[in-house]
Amino acid sequence: MPASVAFSPDSRELATGNTSGDVIFWDLATHEQGARLEGHVGHVRSLVYTPDGEELVSAGDDGIVMVWELDRGRIVRRIRGHRARAQSVAISPDGATLATAALDGTIKLWKLKGSPDRAPYLEVESTKASLGSLSPQGNCLATTPPTHPGKIDIWDVTNASLHLHLDVESRGYGKFAWSADERLLAASSDQRSEAYVWDVETQTRLYTPLFVKPLGGRGSNLSPDGRYLLAIPIRSDVFAVRNLSNSGDQILEYPGQAVNACFFPDGNFVACIGFADHDVHVFSIDGKTHHLLPAAADRPPVGIAVSADGRFVVIGDQGGTVRVVDVANRTLHRVLRGHEAEVSCVAISGRGRTVASADTDGFVRLWHVETGAVLATLSTHGTKPLQLLFTPDDAELMCWCGMHWVTAEGKGTNAGELYVWSTRPNNK
Repeated sequence: MPASVAFSPDSRELATGNTSGDVIFWDLATHEQGARLEGHVGHVRSLVYTPDGEELVSAGDDGIVMVWELDRGRIVRRIRGHRARAQSVAISPDGATLATAALDGTIKLWKLKGSPDRAPYLEVESTKASLGSLSPQGNCLATTPPTHPGKIDIWDVTNASLHLHLDVESRGYGKFAWSADERLLAASSDQRSEAYVWDVETQTRLYTPLFVKPLGGRGSNLSPDGRYLLAIPIRSDVFAVRNLSNSGDQILEYPGQAVNACFFPDGNFVACIGFADHDVHVFSIDGKTHHLLPAAADRPPVGIAVSADGRFVVIGDQGGTVRVVDVANRTLHRVLRGHEAEVSCVAISGRGRTVASADTDGFVRLWHVETGAVLATLSTHGTKPLQLLFTPDDAELMCWCGMHWVTAEGKGTNAGELYVWSTRPNNK
């Protein structure tokens, strides 16, 4: 079972790290399995190719980081620098630096080119050891020092020195994202469900906190043009649409507990569902207009998606029913019944001809929008689908699933699987 994945630099190959400790390669053109590398004991937690595609680095439960020469399929270097599970690996764009993070609370930087040293040239402790903290060009590293709660340290990777401190006023920050030019740093907190953005060059905080709740629907919390962020503050009966260019918020009042929302393709409207009623609420992002689309769901809706042309809104409810609503006419276009469990997520193809819906029992159904006929029934073999997405050309449907099981030692384990199906006739 895959525990990690990585694309080759030329996008022709996919490497998967398995729970059995193996790394398997797949040809993306033929979908055929290629070579298998054996070396780790336990899960392979993270994989990354070198920029030239000649080597692969893997990290595993055994705490070891391995560098593989792909032409010969052999290990050229074993790094035993962590005292606990090696959780993630990353390589700088020039291929000179390898970063590793582990559950022992350390992030370490190693030289890959030239004559690699046995010891890391930079080692720092962080309460959240994550390599999302390494900037895109590999020049900076952000960490949360356990000895200084409420601060973020920015390290100069080239000189292996501490560059500056950022005050965050509270604990729990440790998930980071850098802008492409390495000037902006965003940090989120698990404890406070909020995010801050800093200009690292001027050491100033740009925005007031963003209280973000993950949303489903077509795409993500960002509007199609990337100008707006859709968020649910701590009060779940409102939505906030944040203008990322000026940090201004437009509060959209929802009459009850909001559950899910997504942008329309033009980015000017938001579709929202929740427990207030079983219909779809549509807001303009400036808050000036608000109207209802009658969906008449039997049970509270959960999943929502909007077609690429904005013609249809699709919702799935806890009763296993899928409804297609005509936006222009504000009428219920089609009711799709067939699921025996709660519909966890929905999607609609770019051309608006096919609806995909998935239930918590692991069944995925494809429906014809105009006739309501079931085109196909697929299975994730019991794992719970969390998100559905058609590829831009509608040729494939992707389904991300999550699972939880208990090991022999009685410990809970979480993992995920990605299913990809061809939507073309006569292809699996």
